[in-house]
Amino acid sequence: MDVKMKKSMPSILLVDDDRNILFLLSEALKRENYQLTTANGGEKALVILKDRYFDLIISDLQMPKVDGIEVLQAGKQKNPDTEVLIVTGYGSIKSAVNAMKMGAFEYLSKPVDVEELRLKVAQALKHKELKIQIAEQQKALNEYHELIQRDLKLAEQVHQSLIPEALSLEKIDIGVKYKPMIGLGGDFADIYYDGKASIYLTLIDVTGHGISAALLVNRISSEVRKLVREEIEPNEILFHLNNFIIDVFDQTGMFLTAFTTKFNISDYSFTYSGSAHPA
Repeated sequence: MDVKMKKSMPSILLVDDDRNILFLLSEALKRENYQLTTANGGEKALVILKDRYFDLIISDLQMPKVDGIEVLQAGKQKNPDTEVLIVTGYGSIKSAVNAMKMGAFEYLSKPVDVEELRLKVAQALKHKELKIQIAEQQKALNEYHELIQRDLKLAEQVHQSLIPEALSLEKIDIGVKYKPMIGLGGDFADIYYDGKASIYLTLIDVTGHGISAALLVNRISSEVRKLVREEIEPNEILFHLNNFIIDVFDQTGMFLTAFTTKFNISDYSFTYSGSAHPA
C-alpha cells in the first residue's frame, strides 16, 4: 500500500544555493505528500536532471555559475511537461517574468510566503495534470479522426466502383458522370443491356450523405442489379425493391428516390417507373 502511494506522489525538485531557503521550502511542503529532492545550487540540479525528471521544479533565479534559467531549460529539455516555479527577489521580477515567457509556470517573490508557495505548487501540479489529460484526449481524437478518414476513403473507393461503365452500341451511347456535392454521397446508377434489344437504366438517390448513405446504397445496388438482370418491367423492379427496403432497412429513417427505365432500341419504345421519398 505504501509503495503504491509513493509512486503516485508528485515529485518536486527544490533548487537554491542557500541551504536555509532549501530547508524552508522542504518544511513547507513536507506534509503535502510530495516526493521532495533538494539541490544546493544550479550545478547540482543539472547533475540530478541528467538522470531523472520531475513533475515540478522550484528554483531560485539568481544563483552563481548556473542560474534558474538554465535549470528551467534543463528541466524542460528532460521533460516538456515539467512545471517550473521561479523564486526571485524584488529586484529580479522582470527576469522572472522573462522566465515565464520561456516556460516557467509562475514565480514567487522573496521572502517566500508559505501559503502562497503551497497554493502555487498545487496550481502548477494541477496545470501539468490538465496538460497531460488534454494531450491524451487530443491524441485519442486524432487517432479517431484518422480512423474516420480511412473509413471515408475506403467507402468513397467502394462507392466509385459502383459507377457503371459506359455503353456504346451502333444506335446509342450511354454514360454516367458522377460528381457528389461532398466526397461521399448516396447516389447510384446502373446500365444494363440484355444483348438483344433492351437497355435498362436505373438512377437512385438515397437521403443524406456520408458513410451511412454509402453503406445503404451499396447494399441497394446489389439488389437493383439482381432485379434488373431478371429482365422484368420497371414497375416490377421498383415494387420488389420497395419490399426489400421495407424488410431490410425498416426503422432506419432513410428513404430514396428511384427511377428506372427500359428502352427498346429496335422499335424505340420506352417504359419507365419512378418513386420518391416522402416530402
